[in-house]
Formats: sequence, C-alpha cells, structure tokens
Amino acid sequence: YRRWVLDYVEAWQERTRANGGITPDNIGLSGKIGEYMDGKWWGGYYGWRWPHGAINILESTLIAASNALLLTGDFSYLDLPRSQLDLLWSLGKEIDGLFQVPHRHGDKGWFDYRPRLYIHLWHLSQEESDRERLRRFPDKDRFYKAFRRFGKGGQYHPAGWFSFMEGDNPSYPEEVLKDHCEEMSRRLERMRSDDLSKCKEWDVHHWQEINPVLCDALLQLTTGSPQVIYHGGLLHCRVRYFDPDKRRPGLPEAVAALVERIEPDSVTVQLVNTDLLHPREVILQAGAFGEHRFTTVQRVDDPTAHEPPKEIEAKTFQVHLDPGAGIKLKAGMRRFVNRPSYAFPWNEGKVR
Repeated sequence: YRRWVLDYVEAWQERTRANGGITPDNIGLSGKIGEYMDGKWWGGYYGWRWPHGAINILESTLIAASNALLLTGDFSYLDLPRSQLDLLWSLGKEIDGLFQVPHRHGDKGWFDYRPRLYIHLWHLSQEESDRERLRRFPDKDRFYKAFRRFGKGGQYHPAGWFSFMEGDNPSYPEEVLKDHCEEMSRRLERMRSDDLSKCKEWDVHHWQEINPVLCDALLQLTTGSPQVIYHGGLLHCRVRYFDPDKRRPGLPEAVAALVERIEPDSVTVQLVNTDLLHPREVILQAGAFGEHRFTTVQRVDDPTAHEPPKEIEAKTFQVHLDPGAGIKLKAGMRRFVNRPSYAFPWNEGKVR
C-alpha cells in the first residue's frame, strides 16, 4: 500500500511538471492531459472550473503529499501543494482593498478572485519559508477577524489559531471556545425548530449546517493542529493523549490541555487536573499515529527550577498530576521519524 500512495503522488508531480507547473484536473486513459477535454488542462469535475476551484486542487494535493510524508518522512512531497499555492499567490491582486487570488480557470483564463490563507502546509512543513508566506499575507489581521465563522461542515478557519501560535493573539483560546459554544447552541436550536413535515425537501446541506458536533477548537487547542482537511484528510497533530487508567484514547476525565506553542523541534503544552480530590495520570504521544518522537522533556512553568531537559527518546511519556495541580512542559521532538501506527501505547511496551 505504501508504494501505491507514493506512485500516485509522484504521478501527479510529473503531470504538474508536464503542464508548466499547474496541476491539471483531467487526464485521459492514455495518460494524456486534457485527452477528453480538447486538450484543456482545466474543466474536470471538482477541478479548476468547478465552483470550488482552487480549494479542491489545494486540498487534494495537500492530502496526497501529507500522506506520502507520513509514510516516508520525506518533506519534498510537500513541494506539490506548495507550487500551487505559490502559483495562485503570483496571480493575486488587490480587489476592493483586499488581496485576493484566483480560484478558477476557464476558457477566458483565471477568474473568481477570493482571499485565501492556507495554514496546513506550514503546520506540516514547519519551514520558515512557509511561515513567511503566511506572515506576508497583506490582510492577515483582517483575515483573522473575518473568518471567525463556521463552514457548512462546521469547519472553523485556523487563521486565528496560527496567530495564537505566533504570540499575536493571546485571547484566542477563550474566543474560539466561546464561538464554538455559541454555534453549538445555535445549531441545537435549529434542530429543535425543524419542520419535519418538510424533511423530504432537505438535502445533505441541511444536516451539515445543523450538526452540533464541532471539534475544531478542541483539536487546535489540545493537539496543536488545525482541523483535518474536510475532504478526506488525516489528523496530523503534535500531541495525542491517552488515559492509562481506563485504557482508552483521549484526555482522562478532569484533565485539561493547552498546546501553547509549536516549533519545528518542540511543543509546549500545559496540563491541568481540575479534580481537587483525586490525582490523574495522562499519556502524551508524539503525533496522531506515533509518527514523531520525543527527544527531551522539561518543566518550564517554575521560574525557580533550573533542571536541564530530561532525555527520553520515546514516542510516549506519562505525566502524574496531583489533585488540582498543573504543569507546563516543553518537549523536544523529531517529526516523522517513526513508522505510523494505530497501536495504543500500552500495547507497545513500557511508557516513559
């Protein structure tokens, strides 16, 4: 299966090169670009001419590249979505006082200009060049404020989370949780007021727009990750949690977590036991699939402590929290160095 994924991604890399750096959206059975579209590289279903346009191209290339990265640890696969982002950026222009890029291409060329700020590439690569792409976005601050809203599937744009990771938006955790609570209440009220006599008229969008299960805030704040890409992406996060007492994935009852900072080689996370009577144990895993590896761990919330980082070289470690206690840890990390696995920590031997 690994080779199938890599063959697929590499085939689209070659097609992109053959098409002058633009990923085509239709290929004939012979492998020829535009074989059944009169030679046009645009016009396929969910392609450049489709109403979603660039969104589908960026999502599909990024999902494919991230899967290849997960399997190999080779960051060069991210050049495929990066090339498309750079292409759109080069075609951008200011419209109505806002920098916008084309999202669609048809017989008359590029059209349908919209603002676009894509966080996932930087989150995966941690390259300074990808960070600078986001910092250079001329309307970054306006974009953060404008996108405090939810998409049809409950997606909440991670622009505000990126600014929090940059240290520019310290109130973001409170704001994003407030937004999610309000939106869940609004959707629940819509469910209560549904006129069931009209249910035969509803399509899938009706259910998408009232689903009250909204996970973006919790994912961003606890795992140090934007939400998965809507059309089939995997979760690529810095930290995953397990409850060693109940032998289940997820944060233990009464344990709260906040990832305050991610860097190419580290993650800073705060853990709090909100139970004032009972201690708690929590396991931290490096990555959703254990694909990363912790190298060191150090307590960073005690200004009087001067202990050096503890070397651990493991993909998991366990933390004990006394009743009502909290701790802030900075864990060194090497990313995409382990073979990804769905195995739980207690099935893989000793946890550090």
